[in-house]
Amino acid sequence: MYTLLLVLYIIIVILMALIILIQEPKQGGLGGVFGGGGMENILGAREAPSFFVKITAGLGAVFMIMSLFLSYINQPGGMAKSAYQKALEKAMKQQAAQQQSAPVQPAPVPQQGNDNPSVPENPGGQ
Repeated sequence: MYTLLLVLYIIIVILMALIILIQEPKQGGLGGVFGGGGMENILGAREAPSFFVKITAGLGAVFMIMSLFLSYINQPGGMAKSAYQKALEKAMKQQAAQQQSAPVQPAPVPQQGNDNPSVPENPGGQ
């Protein structure tokens, strides 16, 4: 489910970027606001929003809602788990089961004497 939502999220991001790039710019942008005649655009009559503006607003709302939802389900203890997390949990369960079923073996006792067999203990009476 998480993967499907993530793919849908990426498609929405790409669509939103393309629609924003398709839109025609307003008259002068912020540069026109501070120059002469900018106040007429701010305080004057507004045009009806175009089709692309409505789609951008809708995709923006869906983008924000999906961002919050994906971050909620991806938090620790949430619903989404990566393949690595699933494999790690499976390996930990198997290791715990093996440790419970295997008898405890005592540690080997170290031997007294020469630890390095290539060096003789008595080098020939010298």
